Amino acid sequence: MQLMKIKFYVVEDEPENRRGMINLLNSGDHSLVVGDADTVNHAFLGIIKEKPDALMLDIKLLEGDAFILLEKLREIHYPIPPVIIVTGHLDFELAQQALNDFRDYVIHILQKPFLENWEEKYYLIIDKIRTYYLKPSTEFWYQDQVFLFRSGHNTYRIRLKEIEYIEVGGNGTIIIHRDFGDPVKIYMTLNQFLHKSSQEVVRIHRKYAVNKNKIDHIDHEDRMIYLFGHQKGIDIGEVFYPDIIQIIQ
Repeated sequence: MQLMKIKFYVVEDEPENRRGMINLLNSGDHSLVVGDADTVNHAFLGIIKEKPDALMLDIKLLEGDAFILLEKLREIHYPIPPVIIVTGHLDFELAQQALNDFRDYVIHILQKPFLENWEEKYYLIIDKIRTYYLKPSTEFWYQDQVFLFRSGHNTYRIRLKEIEYIEVGGNGTIIIHRDFGDPVKIYMTLNQFLHKSSQEVVRIHRKYAVNKNKIDHIDHEDRMIYLFGHQKGIDIGEVFYPDIIQIIQ
């Protein structure tokens, strides 16, 4: 099943940066830009008119900033779509404030310059937006190191210690690989699973998460994780590599 492209509205006061964002999003397989603006008022009117699925929003704008724009939308009870805040190093604290003040809408902070490892960042943003809109079709409980998944006519009971790794299955599914038995396919996104599950399961790639207790070693040259009993490694995404190093130390 082909998923609909996500419609973005880009708000950035620097013309060159704005054109760059638009080109990157329009060149992606899962997104298109339906409008753009450089001022708070222009963005306010354009968002209401175009009704985008997501906002790519620079923290500082002409005639104000991201806070003013989001507050204006909230004041008229406009259904604010998921927001990606774009910020430079000097504005990172302001971006964190946006995350705190508008936590129901801000799903990601994208730090400039963002061209490095753009593909990883792009798919992470797309996954977060899809998760924001997706209503889980799987009931999910986690208690006492045991996962219970009810999907369709089946209920699966999986212990945390049995999980080796999880991969994205496509079309809103994940595949749970265990140290015994067949893999289990669940109608749920990887983001949804990680949001509700134990911190023992960590994301290492846009397509993979692993049980950190199953990690045998990391090949730093090839950026691969190897699990106990597995000869084949799993790729570590560039975006996730620094966090993985911290987790296993």
